[in-house]
Amino acid sequence: MCWCLERADAAPFIVETICTGAATLQIASVADAEKLVARLYLVSDLLFNSCSQKQGAWSFRTEFEKRLPELLEFCGAVARSMDATISNRLMERSKYVVHAWTVLSIFSRNYLRGLEVCLSKPVSSWRSLQLPGWLQPKVAEWSHQHFSQLEKLCRSLGLRSDSSSASGDSAKAPSEGTRIDFLLDRLVGLELDVHDTKQRSLGREVPAVPVSAPVRYDEDLDGESFDSEDDRAAEQWGHSLDGDPVHGSDEESDDLDGDPVVVPDVVAAGSAPVVAVGSVCELDGEPF
Repeated sequence: MCWCLERADAAPFIVETICTGAATLQIASVADAEKLVARLYLVSDLLFNSCSQKQGAWSFRTEFEKRLPELLEFCGAVARSMDATISNRLMERSKYVVHAWTVLSIFSRNYLRGLEVCLSKPVSSWRSLQLPGWLQPKVAEWSHQHFSQLEKLCRSLGLRSDSSSASGDSAKAPSEGTRIDFLLDRLVGLELDVHDTKQRSLGREVPAVPVSAPVRYDEDLDGESFDSEDDRAAEQWGHSLDGDPVHGSDEESDDLDGDPVVVPDVVAAGSAPVVAVGSVCELDGEPF
């Protein structure tokens, strides 16, 4: 640690070496897991001492902030893939380190919450989930943003934000859609976890999010009024979806006009009996 702090001017290279080295470890035994934990402890020591008077020490915090989500996502994936002994040991130590950062307020609370999700929750494709109604508008908004905006959002929330490796092939650049999906997988996972945690704190049961067929958002579900370009909707539903009140030319009944139903109309139409109480006709929508 002291060696690193004395060479703070090379912080970007040192941080990259530590994180890359940790992410390429082959974990097959308890001893291998201890090597990964040792690197986490080194990261934690450097973060704790980044506020020291050593010139340039603060740059370690800035550099680690960019790389920690990927590192903790890797730790979580490794822990879930190993047998119970190694998994429990690695997960327990990793959570202890993140908790220490929370106590010391090294990063913002939102960022640390994202790190906790990176560590403890596996990444799932958001398109394979039946998203709850409260989340769908937010996902629809995100899906129309440029991936660079989503990267900035993920970075501030402690989520993995470098989508350049989303294709899984270092020789092939991912498409914009692939990069957006990569980032949305993590944003949706965070939103669901935060919501579930809040519900549990209120003593409410949290149902599992069901898996469904891939979700596709219709471009016509954009919140805008129907216009001449919405030909498909007009062909399917007719021209009554124009935002104007329904008139007799649209429907057989003249009373689908948005005005209150009056008794003469109903009697003339023969569509409903009139129930009278005294001299009052109870077709006003109020309880008897």
